[in-house]
Amino acid sequence: MFIASSYERINKPKEAKQVYEEILKEDKDSKQALNNLSILEAKYGNNYAALRYVNKLITLDPDNIQVMNNKAMLLVEIGDIINGVKVLEKIISNNKIKKSALPANIERNYVRCLYSYDKVRAIKLMEEKIEKSTDASSTDDYKLILANHYKSENNLEKALQLVESCKVQNETVKESIVSLNELLSNNINNANSSNKMKSDDGLKKEETTNKDEQTKFELPEIKLKKDDSSRCPEEVVSVSNKIVEADDGLTNKVEVTIKISNKNINNDGTHILPAMKKSDTV
Repeated sequence: MFIASSYERINKPKEAKQVYEEILKEDKDSKQALNNLSILEAKYGNNYAALRYVNKLITLDPDNIQVMNNKAMLLVEIGDIINGVKVLEKIISNNKIKKSALPANIERNYVRCLYSYDKVRAIKLMEEKIEKSTDASSTDDYKLILANHYKSENNLEKALQLVESCKVQNETVKESIVSLNELLSNNINNANSSNKMKSDDGLKKEETTNKDEQTKFELPEIKLKKDDSSRCPEEVVSVSNKIVEADDGLTNKVEVTIKISNKNINNDGTHILPAMKKSDTV
């Protein structure tokens, strides 16, 4: 066993594995060899091989909390989160284990894994633990998980409150505080910019409305006297008017268009005079 451990220390995993396998050939139930092999395989990403050694070890030592925890973490690594959580729940609910003797990392792993597929339950559990805990440092991990959750929902104030309440102000916590403060500052600046844009748009809209109201005056109605057509050889076809901008660019003016036709003109250019009434004078 010492030789295998020595190979591990000098970063020769292949040689270490061969030694552990030789030990198992002589003693297939060697707990230490099985445990070390499972850890070695997991370290190099061979999770399925590690899981085989862990399962063998659990049959030999079913109440070993740390081995059960290792199995749960390996299940999570291969994507079987639900069964990983079930293993952790089995550890926590084991009556043979005193709650005071339960390693803190077991509960933390349980909450982390539970959060992966049942956020509602995990959040409720973490909030309860934070509220009931008498040791603030024991819930720092839960506060950081919750802070990330609220950050993802853009509830930055709540996230910052949780991070700042962490008892152990390590580099991770300090960086989180700085990051959250920057995000909050950006949000405030963006909100102010948005409000200013809305205010500017409102002013522009009001100015446009006022201008429209100023230009919405009644156009004068153009009417010809009844006897106008009898005094003019041309016949009025239509009369139209519209508002146009004046030359100064500041005021408006009315432009009137009168369309006429020369129905009362002969082909030779002479006028056809209309019939005159007795009361008319020439």
